[in-house]
Amino acid sequence: MNHSQQPPPNRRALLATGAGGLALLTPALLASAAFADEVSELKDPVYEAATVAELLAVRPEKVPAGTLVRVAGYAAAGDGGGMLVRWDAESAAAVNGGTVLGSGAKGRWLQVHRGVGDFRTFGVFDDKKPADAALDAMVNDPSIHRIEAHTDLLFVKRH
Repeated sequence: MNHSQQPPPNRRALLATGAGGLALLTPALLASAAFADEVSELKDPVYEAATVAELLAVRPEKVPAGTLVRVAGYAAAGDGGGMLVRWDAESAAAVNGGTVLGSGAKGRWLQVHRGVGDFRTFGVFDDKKPADAALDAMVNDPSIHRIEAHTDLLFVKRH
C-alpha cells in the first residue's frame, strides 16, 4: 500500500469523527449503548459453585429469585458437567438431576441452556451409570432440541 493512500475508515473511526459516523448509528446501536450505561447499575452478579452438591447445600431461603450460579462441574470442578443455573423460588417442577435441581417441596435451580442437553450435566460421564433417566428428562424437555453425549453410555431399557 502506498503511504499516501489511507485505508477506508472503519465504523469505529467514523463514529469517533462525529457527523460521518451518525449515519451509521442505528437503533440497535443506540439500544446497546443505552444498555451499556445501565450495566454499571446491575446489582446481582453470577455466583459460583464447584459442584452440584455444593449448589444444593445452599439454603434456599437465602437465595433471591433469579439468582444465577455457574456450577464448575457435576461431581468435581472441570468434569464436563458444568452448567449455568437460575433460582426459581416458585418452581415445583419435577427434579430430574440435570435441567431441574432441588431438594425441597418448592424452589428449583433451572439450567440455563441454548437448547442443547448434555448427559454430563446429569452426572452421566461413561457407561458405568445408567443414562436412561437423563435421556428421558432431556427428551421430555420441550426447550431441548439437541442431545449430546461425549462417551459411550449405558442404557438399561428400550427408548
